Amino acid sequence: MHFRKIALVITAVTFMVMCTTVAVADNRKNLTVAVQQVTKHLDPMGFNANVNERVSNNVVETLIGYNYQTGKLEPCLATEWRMVDAVTVELKIRKNVKCHNGEDFNAYDVEYMFGPARLMGKSAPGYAVGSVFWPTLKEVKAIDSHTVRFVTTVPDPVILNRLSGFVGQVPCADAFKQAKSWEQWGLSVVGTGPYKVVESKPLE
Repeated sequence: MHFRKIALVITAVTFMVMCTTVAVADNRKNLTVAVQQVTKHLDPMGFNANVNERVSNNVVETLIGYNYQTGKLEPCLATEWRMVDAVTVELKIRKNVKCHNGEDFNAYDVEYMFGPARLMGKSAPGYAVGSVFWPTLKEVKAIDSHTVRFVTTVPDPVILNRLSGFVGQVPCADAFKQAKSWEQWGLSVVGTGPYKVVESKPLE
């Protein structure tokens, strides 16, 4: 699998790409577009701003896709989903998905990245952002390698919308575990999208 590169120095990619887990190599040069500010943290749970989403949308994919032309939800990292009960949604994770570092992506990545190491719990580094946009989230549990369930404290009528938005973007767990710090991870986020981060120098 080949990925085009994003170089984050003073500039950042700002165009949107349709959700896909297969990036096709081509001969186009890297696209560089100046913006008013470059984010200090590329993890969706590390910083919430439009400028952050312009980059993260191309690097880290969502579980459910959103078609801006039709207004409908579509498969992305998850191929299908269903409500098990009023507070539980089950998603089937796409098979043969690779992270930018070559690791496999599966349901255990989803469970870990929504767990206490990154998101859930007041001591989690992404809690400040996550608690605002996931106020009803109780638990994320992998049933097997390609099935994961999101459980909420109360029925959440917009949970599928959450999973199709920036808070539904899921970085790769193995790469996250290898990061030396939350700050270092924010400059080198690893995802499954069509672009990967090769360098980030915010404010330079």
